[in-house]
Amino acid sequence: MPTERFQFTGEGGHQLAAALDTPDGPTQAYALFAHCFTCGKDVLAAKHIATALAAKGIAVLRFDFTGLGSSEGEFANSTFSSNVADLVRAAAHLRETRGAPTLLIGHSLGGAAILAAAGRIADAKAVVTIAAPSDPVHVTHLFGDRIDDIRKHGEVEVQLAGRPFRIKREFLDDVAEHSLMSHVAKLHKALLIMHSPTDDTVGIDNATNIFVAAKHPKSFVSLAGSDHLLSGKHDAAYVAGVIAAWAERYIEPVAAQPAAAASEAQQVSETFYRYMQAYEKKDMATLSKSFANDEKLTAFWPDPSNPFRIEGWKEMRKGLEGYLPAIGSMAINIRQPMVQVYGSLAIVSCHWAFSGVVGGKPQVGSGRGTYVFEKRDGDWVMVHLHESTMPVATK
Repeated sequence: MPTERFQFTGEGGHQLAAALDTPDGPTQAYALFAHCFTCGKDVLAAKHIATALAAKGIAVLRFDFTGLGSSEGEFANSTFSSNVADLVRAAAHLRETRGAPTLLIGHSLGGAAILAAAGRIADAKAVVTIAAPSDPVHVTHLFGDRIDDIRKHGEVEVQLAGRPFRIKREFLDDVAEHSLMSHVAKLHKALLIMHSPTDDTVGIDNATNIFVAAKHPKSFVSLAGSDHLLSGKHDAAYVAGVIAAWAERYIEPVAAQPAAAASEAQQVSETFYRYMQAYEKKDMATLSKSFANDEKLTAFWPDPSNPFRIEGWKEMRKGLEGYLPAIGSMAINIRQPMVQVYGSLAIVSCHWAFSGVVGGKPQVGSGRGTYVFEKRDGDWVMVHLHESTMPVATK
């Protein structure tokens, strides 16, 4: 399943690293996934569930909370409230660039955050929690022996799953202020609660509390035999299968919603990210479909060895076939993408960051790009691109 990687601006102004797992075929719905405490978007449970849902036609956006994974910011400055706010920002970004998330999924403390954020995401019709605590305070038991020290000193380093994290007094105060059950009681969305009766991290009583507080429609599925992180070989696939089947009853396919039908801007965005992914994979077959295969194509690359304008597909193909084999591996992150459509023409502008191995040597860089697309025979193709590296700051 294709995975698009990009960044969006979180509540605190930091760039948060995100991944959108998309189906090979038509997208039936969009979902937002919140990972577990101190985990990340690429934790196995998140990746496996997202991939399995994409195989069933549901595109899934997952991202690293502030200070985790590849996201900017300091974890020590994050709180449960900031995580909730970042989820609302993520939903807004998904709505603006692809399609509104109608399905919300949260794992462990991410499940509690999803419950708290759901009321602020009006498009969502269905909510799923996986091994979620019924009170955010529950997470503090992971460092219960250091709580007095945190309150005394204001900030302390603790060990979580063998990794060091700094926890502040503000985090303790914030989780204590949340009344999650009041959010659950007025959810007004379909709710699926999934929990293992043998979960030794977040006990099954938490699922009971959430279920009792929720109004119908609500459902409970036992994940008997699973551990808290769904580390079993088939656990994530089973969870994804149940979610997809359950959600069908509550969310309409994207194609069946006229207001949410794929807009021209969404089509352009999909074409742009398909191009970026093909570039990362050095997939010349897909790249050739991304560009206008004629002399109308022009480009400026951020390459000081080739400062001249590229004219025509033949010259572009020659350049790509000469340059791409020299790259051993690469990753491209897109930040702040903007799509503007003017009839049969469209412009995508963004910031980009590159990291990879070129000619056997590590290379990193960042810059800005403008990409012009033209609609031909129902498909968007790139007719011009202009990329430039960010200028070096001078005193």
